[in-house]
Amino acid sequence: SYVVNSPTQITAVAPAGTTGTTVDVTVTTPAGTSAAGAASKYSYGLPVVTLLNPAAGVAAGGTSVVITGTGFTGVTAVKFGAVNATSYVVNSPTQITAVAPAGTTGTTVDVTVTTPAGTSAAGAASKYSYGAAVAAFSVTMTGGTIPLSAAAKTAGTPFSVRVRAVDAIGNLVTTYTGTVSLTSNAFAGTVNAVISAGGLVDGVTITPTMAGAGDRKITASAGAITTSDASGFFTVNAGAATKYIVTSSSYSPVAGSPVTISAQLADVYGNPVSTSGNVVTWTKSDPNGSFAAPTSTTGASGIATVVFTTHTVVGTATTVTGSDGSLTGTSAVITTITGGRG
Repeated sequence: SYVVNSPTQITAVAPAGTTGTTVDVTVTTPAGTSAAGAASKYSYGLPVVTLLNPAAGVAAGGTSVVITGTGFTGVTAVKFGAVNATSYVVNSPTQITAVAPAGTTGTTVDVTVTTPAGTSAAGAASKYSYGAAVAAFSVTMTGGTIPLSAAAKTAGTPFSVRVRAVDAIGNLVTTYTGTVSLTSNAFAGTVNAVISAGGLVDGVTITPTMAGAGDRKITASAGAITTSDASGFFTVNAGAATKYIVTSSSYSPVAGSPVTISAQLADVYGNPVSTSGNVVTWTKSDPNGSFAAPTSTTGASGIATVVFTTHTVVGTATTVTGSDGSLTGTSAVITTITGGRG
């Protein structure tokens, strides 16, 4: 039921709903129905905290904590133990960003959220620990402190790492828990390292795909902390050759002019493979035009080259394929054009 108290106020009795869900309250008049928005949200049941990130911070307070859960509508208080958060912002009915108040080193408290429906219950997901300040993250080989640079990695071959939260002088912060995001110039995307206890996690799988000599590194970040060289620099070698990458010095050459065709040995990810001595046979999709030689041999960098003289007819399109009998590759389309005046 509902009662219209005034043109600016209605008192309504909520119908039954599902605990943990949030719905929009709308009002309909002859002019239409009100729009859904942040102010129209209504949640059923007590709020629930399902994740804190990070779940630990310095005793001095000031740590920004993202609280994930449900039922965060009409929030009236966020507390760390019995102490109010220094400040908080309700980002959505399922997320709050709060600033932790000061606490006592070595203690663990429950983070609770209060709404008109009540206060969230304490549980494993609501625990927040006060400890030493996390200053950085460290990435080493799984099981210890061996640096990634100790042995070269190979593109496509996974390896495992340990991720640690450390203080300003490199000591492990055992109270830290949270999700640390790993990014790198050795692989695409993000790998999440979930530290659930003890300030570290082992066995995080990394699969490098981008080769580089002594210039690969892993960046680790969580919240406001980013360590751009968490792993130090290391080497990733190319994997086994699986193809040739065939390119032309021009894809729009003047009809009848020569272009240089290159075939680079590469692994499945496109990393150059430096293998010499492979004999590459050249073919073309259009019968016209000619190669300076029918075959070429890869040099120390894994590249074979040949000069290809294009057809004299404007608009002739062709592709060039290089093959050593086992591996192959084909260029993009090369189309002849009209020459300009000299």
